Amino acid sequence: MSCSLGDANFFCGPTPYAPDCIDIIPLQSCRKDLSDYLTNLGVSGSRGYGTQNVPVEYDLILNRAGLHNLSKEEKGKITVCPKHRYELTTHFQKSSSVCCYPSHKTQQHKLKNPRRVNRQISDEIYNWFKVSVPIGSGKCA
Repeated sequence: MSCSLGDANFFCGPTPYAPDCIDIIPLQSCRKDLSDYLTNLGVSGSRGYGTQNVPVEYDLILNRAGLHNLSKEEKGKITVCPKHRYELTTHFQKSSSVCCYPSHKTQQHKLKNPRRVNRQISDEIYNWFKVSVPIGSGKCA
């Protein structure tokens, strides 16, 4: 079994965050509770507060990998290595503190305390603009 998320720019393999974890697993078995992580990031609820609409670990991985609107069957075929699993969840490198909302491209000033894109906003951006903006990216409003 090979990792479905690897490519020439994003190599697969083990990770220093979990050195004992070396197996490639089905993506849908990634169900770690990320509610504390997402709450600290400020993206847990419909508007960044509360616990409703908190994505399951595998949904967060799909979102941050830019894979939207997949069928249940397509999701069932995806596998993930430890490196992708951790680097697309709790060790995700957030984009810069510049607003990532597509219609705000004229406002490219650096944000001191950016609000973060939650699941709802990420889905809306993808549905309206067909641009993938990962959960946790900065936004100005």
